[in-house]
Amino acid sequence: LFCDRCRKALMSSPQQRVYFQETQESAEAAASPTCIRLCNTCYTSLKTELRSKGQNGLAAEVQKFTRELPQGSERQTLDLDRLEETPLPQRAEGSDAPVLSKDIDDRWVQCEVCHKWWHWMCGMYNDMQYKGNRPYYCVDCRRLEPMSDQIREAILNNDAENLTVIPMSAFIEKQVAVDLKAAQIICEPVTIRIVSSLLMTSYAPERLIEHQQALGADYPKEFPYKSKALLAFQKRDGIDVCLFALYVQEYGSDCPEPNKNRVYISYLDSVRYFESTPAGHRSTMYHAVLVAYLQWIRMLGFKYVHIWVEPPKMGDEYIFFARSDQQRKPMKRDKLREWYKAMLDKAKNKGVVESYGTMSEMFHAIKSIAEIPLFHGDQWEITVPSLLGLDVDHFDVKDKSKLVPMDSRDVVQKAQQEMQHLKRHFLVVVLHDPEGEPQKDEDPVISTDLTDSRQTFLGQCQMCHWQFNSLRHAKYSTMMILNQIHNKPSYCVEDCQRGRVEDGSFMVGCDVCDNWYHGDCVGISKDEANQMESYLCRRCYEKGEAAGSLDEFDASSAIA
Repeated sequence: LFCDRCRKALMSSPQQRVYFQETQESAEAAASPTCIRLCNTCYTSLKTELRSKGQNGLAAEVQKFTRELPQGSERQTLDLDRLEETPLPQRAEGSDAPVLSKDIDDRWVQCEVCHKWWHWMCGMYNDMQYKGNRPYYCVDCRRLEPMSDQIREAILNNDAENLTVIPMSAFIEKQVAVDLKAAQIICEPVTIRIVSSLLMTSYAPERLIEHQQALGADYPKEFPYKSKALLAFQKRDGIDVCLFALYVQEYGSDCPEPNKNRVYISYLDSVRYFESTPAGHRSTMYHAVLVAYLQWIRMLGFKYVHIWVEPPKMGDEYIFFARSDQQRKPMKRDKLREWYKAMLDKAKNKGVVESYGTMSEMFHAIKSIAEIPLFHGDQWEITVPSLLGLDVDHFDVKDKSKLVPMDSRDVVQKAQQEMQHLKRHFLVVVLHDPEGEPQKDEDPVISTDLTDSRQTFLGQCQMCHWQFNSLRHAKYSTMMILNQIHNKPSYCVEDCQRGRVEDGSFMVGCDVCDNWYHGDCVGISKDEANQMESYLCRRCYEKGEAAGSLDEFDASSAIA
């Protein structure tokens, strides 16, 4: 590694700990084939030159040192703000190799052909794809790598288009393409994939159930719903970048009131790497995704959509980890609210949305707070019990004189006052009835540990340094996320009734291969499993029988 200005070897000085690398986008904007690399001293000197002599002084200095670079690299422009501070490897004693850092983001790998050292992230190196002594070929030498089945599999796993396509994702992807074309936006196609679709249950607050039972009134103990996660991707320079993420809860016709046929948009997040001509159409694309989703759930017979308008506070992350400082600036609630309203107006013009408004407008005529839906993780899960005085530490359900009915006039008035106070925090959307009979949701169960909850997704990204603070980071992080989804474990038998995923139902583990099987798929109840000393799956039983090594297991244990 050499500084392009002073020509000194960066790794030769023990005082140097970082250098500054120009981004590919900055070099392309300057019509240069070379990304400028500067040592800390030269970078500071050019900053001083800019402050003292302005852009003309900087341009003269840049032209002066770029004349010595490879042909075609001479230029007069250099945006110092688009040079990224990069940790510098320290040379190991008696070797040309760098000392490897323990920090995941600063690990290095050497190319098999050119012998250059690359950061894992800069070289798009995924250690899980380089097992079995597979040599690493850098981006410049990759065309020389001999093709093999292992490489073909790696290429497939790095592509978002190879994720499972289900009816919901196919519909939304098609509608987004139609909307972008109608808006005369030219761009690389947007890939939509559903990366989690689980049957879940939200439980009513325990004190609320006890309260209603003490008064002899009915109230549902649980609300079944489908939890879904959607990701949107676009290729940048041939590499997928994850741009948009959406988590929703769908309470269908089989769910009891007050949640019946309602959808809760629980989390939504995005990063600013959507590329189009003309530029500046990120919101157009994100709106297209949401409008298409509303079209989809309308066809399934859902009637209401609830949106919690809550922008992340300074330092908070919802789904994507370590977005750039510019993207992490806190958004005002009114601005986010107007953004949602602009999307809903588009859906209205398409005949998808009938009307929308605040909770106080939509629930002004309620007779009981039992009519307020309770979604998993929503604020009203806490507020409704609080309105009944159930949030005190020493709540005694036996003292019926202090129990207030949910249809009490005072309680309903308090609820309406709270809705009025929070009128900018919530939006309630009413969808038009579907044309004809509602379609059946035939999307399969999809489960990946990484994407089944937004907390797990964010936590894994934080732990593994899968960041989105620059396009380069976003490309690498997306590659790692795609590989994690592609290589999810497959549970149970091949003809599994639950999509070979861990969906929270009872499972039994094989004592030989450690694979897990749904009890109903292998014909074992929880009580039967508790009485078994060991369990062999059918595959291990047949292998052991063929090898004559079943002595230590009871043959009756293999029931799969």
